[in-house]
Amino acid sequence: MVIKIKELDGGLTEVQGVKASGITKKGKGLAFIEGKGKITGVFTKNKVKAAPVRFTSSLLKNVDEIDNIILNSGCANAFTGEKGEKDVEWMSSLANGNTAICSTGAIGTYIDREWIQEGFKETKSSLTTDRKGSKKAAEAIKTTDTFCKEIAVEGSGYRIGAIAKGSGMIEPNMGTMLALIYTDLELGGQELDEFLKKSVRETFNLVVVDGETSTNDSALLVSTGKSNKTHEGLEDEFQENLTYVCRELAKMIAEDGEGSSKSITLKITKSKNREEARDAIKKILSSPLVKSAIYGSSPNLGRIIAALGRSKATFKEDEIEMYLDELKVIENGNIIADQEDIKEKFDKEDIKAKINLKAGNHSLEGWGCDLTPKYVEMNAGYI
Repeated sequence: MVIKIKELDGGLTEVQGVKASGITKKGKGLAFIEGKGKITGVFTKNKVKAAPVRFTSSLLKNVDEIDNIILNSGCANAFTGEKGEKDVEWMSSLANGNTAICSTGAIGTYIDREWIQEGFKETKSSLTTDRKGSKKAAEAIKTTDTFCKEIAVEGSGYRIGAIAKGSGMIEPNMGTMLALIYTDLELGGQELDEFLKKSVRETFNLVVVDGETSTNDSALLVSTGKSNKTHEGLEDEFQENLTYVCRELAKMIAEDGEGSSKSITLKITKSKNREEARDAIKKILSSPLVKSAIYGSSPNLGRIIAALGRSKATFKEDEIEMYLDELKVIENGNIIADQEDIKEKFDKEDIKAKINLKAGNHSLEGWGCDLTPKYVEMNAGYI
């Protein structure tokens, strides 16, 4: 059964039971989302976990519902020791009820309590169900992002709305930089967990910007249940809608890669299994040589094939096929396209590549971007 996706304008506040607001001042941002509901989350696999990650993951182990989420940008509150732990507990106490915390920004810096306290008062007083609330929240959590990332879809009597941020340090292993997803479909904690983990595996876990895994990666899914619609009989539809939301956010993150000039969609087809396809995607999209070549529109396909060869994917060299858009560039292990034609494809801002391994029946898609001098410039002075 093919499910038709109905995309809506807006983001979080398209979901019943959700209010949002945000402010951005002096290089800092604060967002406040109010919406009581069941919650699940996935978090970074980095051994150095930010205080908000430890706090929120612990909170989710002890409660099955939350009332609010507070997010700040400009300070990651990571590698901040006991003070960082106290700061995140203090942030959570600003709002009534169970409040999850997410942070993004420079590692090793402390939050400005005075700024956050004043900002919280402002965001709380401006909470709204209007679309502008979601937009302001998405704007507030940006760091090096160049545009807001939000999306909403409508299913059979329910909605899903989300915002995200992510531009650099994107090589997630359980979530993306920050992704907040709400639905008004009635779902229990176990169902939420299963739905989110499956969608994350197929979307956020296949985005590569620079091969770096953040200390703060978090993806949260909350069900307000305000649609009064149960999930019975809608499991497949909801999963597809949720995966669509996560996929579109993942693609936005790849498109907005720090300093990038081109986005890359890479599809591996006829892989022995999905894990081998996943590893092939990661090896290719994270290769500095591949990313640099794409930035320069180099027709050197050997860099892509060398990265593929470092992966766990099963294939025979003389059976590989590769396409750039509809142009077949490799056939039976031989480069058959003219270099000028290859260069013309790499000159595009939105590059689509497909590699057929002829080793099985599994396909998978991932997203990334090129590596530019601007990326180095941005990160050489980032504090």
